[in-house]
Amino acid sequence: MIDRKKAEYILKSKFKIEKFYEEQWKTINYLLNNEKVLLIQKTGYGKSLCYQFPSIIFDGVTIVFSPLKALMRDQIKSATNAGIPVETINSDRNETDNYLAIEKAKNGEIKILYISPERMEDSNWLEIIKEIKISMIVIDEAHCISVWGHDFRPAYRRIIELVKLLPESIPVLALTATATKKVQNDIHTQIGGKSKIIRGDLLRENLVLNVVSVKNEHEKMVFIKQILNRVPGTGIIYTGTTSNAELFSKWFKFNGINSVYYHSKLKSSDKYTIERKLINNTVKCVVATNSLGMGIDKSDIRFIIHTQIPSSPIHYYQEIGRAGRDGKKAWIFLMYNEKDKKLQESFIESSKPSVTKYNKVIKKLKEEPLKLSDLMKSFRIKEVQLKTILSDLIEQKIIRKNSKSYYEYIPNSNVFDEMAIEKLRERKYLELNSMINYALTNKCRMNFLRNYLDDKTTEVCNNCDNDRKIKYAVKINDDENKKIFDFFDLLYPQIKVDTKNDILNNGVAFFKDSKKINYIIKNKEDFPYYMVLNLAKAFKSKFDNEDFDMALYVPNEDEIYIKRFSAKLGKVLNIPVKYYLKLSKYGFECTRSYEFVGKKILIIDAVYKKNTINLIANLLKRLGAKKVIPLTIAIGEDETFE
Repeated sequence: MIDRKKAEYILKSKFKIEKFYEEQWKTINYLLNNEKVLLIQKTGYGKSLCYQFPSIIFDGVTIVFSPLKALMRDQIKSATNAGIPVETINSDRNETDNYLAIEKAKNGEIKILYISPERMEDSNWLEIIKEIKISMIVIDEAHCISVWGHDFRPAYRRIIELVKLLPESIPVLALTATATKKVQNDIHTQIGGKSKIIRGDLLRENLVLNVVSVKNEHEKMVFIKQILNRVPGTGIIYTGTTSNAELFSKWFKFNGINSVYYHSKLKSSDKYTIERKLINNTVKCVVATNSLGMGIDKSDIRFIIHTQIPSSPIHYYQEIGRAGRDGKKAWIFLMYNEKDKKLQESFIESSKPSVTKYNKVIKKLKEEPLKLSDLMKSFRIKEVQLKTILSDLIEQKIIRKNSKSYYEYIPNSNVFDEMAIEKLRERKYLELNSMINYALTNKCRMNFLRNYLDDKTTEVCNNCDNDRKIKYAVKINDDENKKIFDFFDLLYPQIKVDTKNDILNNGVAFFKDSKKINYIIKNKEDFPYYMVLNLAKAFKSKFDNEDFDMALYVPNEDEIYIKRFSAKLGKVLNIPVKYYLKLSKYGFECTRSYEFVGKKILIIDAVYKKNTINLIANLLKRLGAKKVIPLTIAIGEDETFE
């Protein structure tokens, strides 16, 4: 269609870029000749240019399937700056704006339309697409197509159904930075066996990879604070949970470091504001879950720190790849504590609902077609879990979503493949073990990541801690220790016991105010899981260096709720919960009294009540217990705290 010389003239005038990289031009040339292409290139390579440029040459609309709104926003900004008319359809926009975007696409008023892959689950969308003159299909984060990919999303498979409906002459571009050969071959087969594969090397020679072994959260807090005071520029600190994102951000602020937290529970407007702060360098760091980063258009991120191990080397390579996209040096740190694998293991176990829940949904839809809202009323299940079930059942061709947004059972469809769920779980455990191997290796870390992604090489980076023979040791001096305890005293209320019993010690709670807890107790509800996690965090803030033998919960008339809460808390803390404490006409009694001799014991309750805890502590002292600590979600209004 056009030669490279003419193309680079347009590139310079339109995009203010002098010339293409060799593989950029190779990709674009294939697309201009109506080929299908799978491009595997590292983050920061300029993959978006590979479709933005041909979109202005083609007659028609380029449809870009992009998984995250933040990713869309930055790509839209990039295209708009180049003078390319673009639109997007997503759930953040109102129906009128989305309708107008579709009309612009139908009328040929735009060159690029960004949409979420989940749109393909709406059967109406296929009808709408027939009215748009499509010039090219782009699948961003294409590893999500493959069941072997680290982020498989069934909705991506519906994009392939669209590709198969379109004329062979319409070019397709699949983009990813993270694909093993197995994933590569799967994507290649799905977008068309004749598609071209362009695979670049995955070396990021400007990234300085480091792993720091720590024993507890306090060591993480101290080391990261020290690093933030030394590294230049701004960066991202990744945490495994929303509560950790908030905690670390508060810790940095407590130490005078300009920090803000970011996670999926924030409003879209707040997320956007924080993204702007990061891009404009108005904060030192954003402490975030992995909901931040994908598609953030910032080339000068100078550091990325993970407070816990991610789920796989692929996720890790993708997340650290957001640093140093300007080619300048960027510092990467992974804080490694072997106990942290339990968090990822819990994510793996909860990533898919139980097989029983799948079968219940199938049974219900056999009876009658239902909308999502109807199914939500029928089952006591979280919306995100229900959507996962429905998506998986659509993928297995057991149900479908009709034009009126009803989910319906497909007669004579496949039997539900339970093993597919179990195989996915097994694969995730293998990925986690590989991530642990990365943390423990004494060889080149960049080489480890490249080989894991099938970029086979023996080349070392000469940048990572192993290549430079560096071993980090975290030491907390008295001043830093005091600062940590001062911080947590502000964050979590201390239970100050009032007793002459020498084995009863001050404890800790999550809330000072018990009103919220009393409301839950009154309504006979289960305590939310975030309370489990936050009370565990409060406990670790005070007693992380101390081992306890067991935990007892305080029984009451409706003890099932505190019993379930205690079981979950014990699992998180890795402390066995015993059911030896019973109500009696004298207050309390203990079964298996011989087991308490010389033991350190936690007493778990919803709300701290001084007289109750004193009664139990006196009983345990008589039975030979060594130490007793109260651990409660809240402190009663008339109780003592600091």
